[in-house]
Amino acid sequence: MKKKQTKNRYSKLEKIFTVAGLGLIIIGCIANIYSAVTNVRFMNDPIFLAYYYRFVVLLAGGFAIGYFLTKKSVGSKCFAGVVYAILATAVYLLFDVMRVISQNIWDSPSYPWGKILFFGLPIFAILATVLIAYFSQYKSKRSEVSMLAKILLIAAFVVSQAHLLISSFYYLSTGAAMFDPNMSFWLIIGSYLTIPIVVAWLAYLLLGTIKKRFDRLFFAVLIGAIYSILSLVLWEFRTDASNEATNAFGSIVAPLTLIVAGVLIWKARSAVK
Repeated sequence: MKKKQTKNRYSKLEKIFTVAGLGLIIIGCIANIYSAVTNVRFMNDPIFLAYYYRFVVLLAGGFAIGYFLTKKSVGSKCFAGVVYAILATAVYLLFDVMRVISQNIWDSPSYPWGKILFFGLPIFAILATVLIAYFSQYKSKRSEVSMLAKILLIAAFVVSQAHLLISSFYYLSTGAAMFDPNMSFWLIIGSYLTIPIVVAWLAYLLLGTIKKRFDRLFFAVLIGAIYSILSLVLWEFRTDASNEATNAFGSIVAPLTLIVAGVLIWKARSAVK
């Protein structure tokens, strides 16, 4: 007697995230390669390649990990690839937070370990992603993204975003130069309302038709993470470091990423009605 296959209630939703994720990976790799080529004069050590091509390593590498270590159909493999690409990037950002905190407590490691730790961080993140996928995905012969991968993605996103939020509050309260003294109060408030963790929280509220809270949290974090990573990779296109160029570029990136996040929330909400 054949075993009945369980219908995936989120198949439409996963297709939306697969398309959005593949777009993010393509844009991220193009932007990172462009940035790396313009900074090729600084790559005088092989380990620098891991840092300057970090989004290629994380996004393309993470996608390959999820795709090839997942069973079943091409659609399921592509969605898993997107999730693992985002997970690899989230793990990298988490590792970077851990590196900063450890250096603030114990100071920077001596040469060459400090250099290896900083520039080799994308490699450590992709190796961690391989281990996660191998033991929770491939060894278990899963045709869907493993629970461990989902939990770690949520945890990495929340911790890194919480650190960003706390750090910005600290610099703002101490009057550090991170904020322009001429910046208006409402502009500062607006910047806080558009951070990735707020976008993820808003997505969680708007995806209320997903009754299982963990599933809703997972998809909300995916939206927040895509929004965050898209902002990071788009900044790779900036080549002029002057204040005027930075402000002009930021005025384009900020609304563009918000529009993408808004469309993604709208499409996701429509898919689960």
